[in-house]
Amino acid sequence: MTTLKDVKDGYDNVAEGEYKVEVCDLDKRPSDSGNDCLYWKYEILSGKYQGRMLQDTTSLVESSLWKLKKLIKTLCKEEKYRELLELDVNGGHLYGELVCLKGKQLILTVAHREWPKNSGEMRASVASFKPVVTVDDEISDAIADEEVPF
Repeated sequence: MTTLKDVKDGYDNVAEGEYKVEVCDLDKRPSDSGNDCLYWKYEILSGKYQGRMLQDTTSLVESSLWKLKKLIKTLCKEEKYRELLELDVNGGHLYGELVCLKGKQLILTVAHREWPKNSGEMRASVASFKPVVTVDDEISDAIADEEVPF
């Protein structure tokens, strides 16, 4: 029998720190204020919180597009990044191409912030992101930095 007696009274936040995640969903819809946004869902891939989900939003308001640009650069190889920069943000073309980023991995830094404001409730929030660096990437970078005589 399942009862509510042993259920916690609040949400169990993911601890602050860095997490390797995978983009598992992306949706475009208006924010509460009516501005178009992209809603990203990430799954934590390892550790104590493996399988837990994190969410983030990138606004499509012109003054906030820097965050989307940085995220795209984090997730894409240089050629794909340059290609995506040329697409119309509000015409739907960019969103259609960004769906291909599902399954890509990155490192998210999680911090806690009060949400909703003045509520006293702390929620896990994506504070920053960076690419996953593999051994192959490090070797390629090292080779690119060296002059190899032929």
